[in-house]
Amino acid sequence: MKNLILGVDIGTSSVKLVILNRESQQIEYEASYSTSKAKLRSQNSTYDEQDVAIILDIVNKAFDCIHEHLLPQIQAIQICGQMHGVVLWNKTTRVHSNLITWQDERCDEKFLNSLPVKSKSDVSSGYGCATLYWLSFNNQLKPEFDSAGTIHDFLTFLLAGHNVMSDQNALSWGYFDLNKNEWQNELFNCDTFPSYLLPKTAKAGYKLSDFVTLLNSVRLEAKIFNALGDLQSSVLSSLQQQTDCVINISTSAQICVPIDTGLVNSIDLAKSVTCFPFFEDKLLLVSASLNGGNVLEKFVDMLIEWNKNLGVDVSRDMIWKKLLEQDENLITPVVAKPLLFAERHDRLTYGSLCNLRQDNLSIVHVFKSMCLGLVRNLHSMMGRDLISRLKCERIVATGGALTRNSVLRTCLESEFDYLPVVYASATDAAYGSAIFLKQLVEES
Repeated sequence: MKNLILGVDIGTSSVKLVILNRESQQIEYEASYSTSKAKLRSQNSTYDEQDVAIILDIVNKAFDCIHEHLLPQIQAIQICGQMHGVVLWNKTTRVHSNLITWQDERCDEKFLNSLPVKSKSDVSSGYGCATLYWLSFNNQLKPEFDSAGTIHDFLTFLLAGHNVMSDQNALSWGYFDLNKNEWQNELFNCDTFPSYLLPKTAKAGYKLSDFVTLLNSVRLEAKIFNALGDLQSSVLSSLQQQTDCVINISTSAQICVPIDTGLVNSIDLAKSVTCFPFFEDKLLLVSASLNGGNVLEKFVDMLIEWNKNLGVDVSRDMIWKKLLEQDENLITPVVAKPLLFAERHDRLTYGSLCNLRQDNLSIVHVFKSMCLGLVRNLHSMMGRDLISRLKCERIVATGGALTRNSVLRTCLESEFDYLPVVYASATDAAYGSAIFLKQLVEES
């Protein structure tokens, strides 16, 4: 009897697989593979693209490494992945473009403000519809492409033979009417927008096929559903109570609170708070910061570069070791606003360091201030008043940057001192997608 669920996450920096036993609820298999080789270098610093062929090779390798005795027991597959980004492809030839990721900055404020159709949902550089507009305006749409989606939509298409985008991913593209659960009608009447590329949409949990064909041509009798957003899947894997406020700090950072659909109209939301589709007809209030673990990695990159300029070769591991050896209770007067990537709701404000003195120029002071600055920035985006109004009873904290960084954890606990902070274990998007799929299969 088939009783295994496969969850797959195509993230920004890795591909993750989790196989969950539906009956015992135990993880039978899990694996993670770096996709750092997929990142493409460009002479234009605003571009952020990944090589889809390399990502697919890694996915194929990941599938090949699944233990042979497990594959025949897989009952269903659920894929999720990095939101906002866009891949173009041809349904017949399967020729595809690069992935233009959520970190892409080619659509500046001037361009976004010039667009003939205004989005009813949030839109920013790196969002799928904005990118499609940009490609159209700059004559970079190849006529061979007849489809578009996220990277996880594309993988789902390859496995199932067709694709229907979930509302979770559609909203992350912008120009999606959440109330009607459809693309804005104005897009289909706009000559400068390639509306023919827009995928059909449906709520999460839409079944695409009862069979999948893996990238190595192995055919499995397993159900596959439309792809989920990695944010919703990550939150689902962390959420233990409906009164939890989930904070994830990985490459970027998010603070999320699930709410009932009827509540959203009674709340005045700041520009830094977005309302996303979640699961079970609930919504997810999200403040998503572009600045998370990526900022600390850039800081380490800078230290490596400075040492090289001085003729000293210091490894990344050694730098991290020294940074994390500091006294966790260190109080620093240095004030950092580490907004290296600005924010979607404010594209003009970048980072700064203040209150530097002759006695606090050490690396540990600057690093502590950057960790605290990241947490304070994230907190300010949702705000204590809203968190309290939503009757959150505790913070559930997760994410690779938090897991690896004791200084960041101390800063989080200090900033959110009005709520208990618990750290979630075994939480990631692949696991969350498997949990959702388990519920789907049991209900069907």
